[in-house]
Amino acid sequence: MTHDPLLKYREQHKHRLNYMPWLYWTLKPKHREWAEAWQAEYQAYLMEMETVEIGQNCFISPLAHIFAERGRKITIGDNTFIAADCTLHGPLEIGNEVAINHHCILDGGRTGIKLHDQVRIAAYSHYVKAFFTYYNNTGSTKTLKITFNRSNNGQNFGFDLDLIGEYPGQAHRAYKAHVATTSGGG
Repeated sequence: MTHDPLLKYREQHKHRLNYMPWLYWTLKPKHREWAEAWQAEYQAYLMEMETVEIGQNCFISPLAHIFAERGRKITIGDNTFIAADCTLHGPLEIGNEVAINHHCILDGGRTGIKLHDQVRIAAYSHYVKAFFTYYNNTGSTKTLKITFNRSNNGQNFGFDLDLIGEYPGQAHRAYKAHVATTSGGG
């Protein structure tokens, strides 16, 4: 039985990378070798288990929760990182050089979320898209679309609400509301 005296240090290094994945691109060659093998193995597993496409040179924490069942695909661009304790539920289209920091939640709902290239998402941010269909007593329906964006750092809050359709014989009609606040530093 061979004993690797550096194993406990490597495990701590993996733990550090899970929460600070930007360090992945600054690893010394002796660490980069095992880290690339670790990432290749995990990303292959993820692509086998979920409907996920992963670009080149990405870091995805094995402590992130990524769910992309059929019809809810997640596409991840090149040079992107996803830190620990994130929850991603497709459909999601994530661009190149995107940084998703720890404890973020992205849920694409029915229509999906698209993050463009070089987007940075602060830790503890939530982006959720949801649709609800309501039925009234006449049998007609309305669809309520909600997009909720929250940043835990107090910098911004956004809320979009779309009510699509109308009840026959009632004055209620389709509407869209948007509320956003930003607290500025000064």
